[in-house]
Amino acid sequence: MKYSKTMMMLFSVLGFFISTAYADTVQEYYCAKNYQTVKLGDNILQVKGACGEPQEEKAGTEVVEKQAPLTQWFYQVNNVALNGTAYITNVFTFKEGKVVKIQVQGQEVSSTSICDTNVSINNATLSTSMGGTNVNNTGDGSPVSIGDTEDTVSSACGDPTFINQATTVESRKTEDTVIWTYSNPTTGSSVTFQFNKGILISISPEG
Repeated sequence: MKYSKTMMMLFSVLGFFISTAYADTVQEYYCAKNYQTVKLGDNILQVKGACGEPQEEKAGTEVVEKQAPLTQWFYQVNNVALNGTAYITNVFTFKEGKVVKIQVQGQEVSSTSICDTNVSINNATLSTSMGGTNVNNTGDGSPVSIGDTEDTVSSACGDPTFINQATTVESRKTEDTVIWTYSNPTTGSSVTFQFNKGILISISPEG
C-alpha cells in the first residue's frame, strides 16, 4: 500500500495529468490529482470530481465560419423612357435553390413585381407602351418574394439576362460549448476538455 501511494506521488511530480495516449485527441485521460480517469461521454461534474477546478474556462458560444455558394440571376428591364436610364437591373440571389435576397436597381426589397409588363417604379409605370419590357422575358409576370424557388422566379420572369456564381462567408454559432484547460507549469504539459451541453466530447492533451 505504501508503494502504491509513493507511485501516485511520483505521477503528480512528473505531471499533473498523464495521458493514456499521445495523440491530438484521445478517448480517455488519467487525472493524477484525484487518481481517476475521465472518458468521452462523462458529464462535466464527473470531470470536475476527477480533475478538480480547471485553470482556464471558456464558456458561451463557438462561432464556426464556412463558405456558402450563392447563385445570382440578373434581369434587365428596358427602360429608355424613365429618367433617361437605359436599363433597370434586378438581381435575385439564391441559396440552396431559394431566393434569399432581391435587389431592384440596387435597393433591397422583400418582394417585387418587376417582371410584370406593367409595374410602377419611382411613381412611373413601365409598360410595353412606353418601352418598359423585361429583356428575355418569357415569364407570366407573377410577383417574386424571398423564399421562392428558382422555378418560381423562372416562371415569373423567364430566362435571366445572365447568371453569376458567388460565395459568402457564413457564421454559425454552436451553443452550450464549454472548454476547460488544465496545465502543469512544472512540466509544461496541459490538457483541454471540450463539453457540449455538459457532456465531454473532446480530450486534447499537449506536451
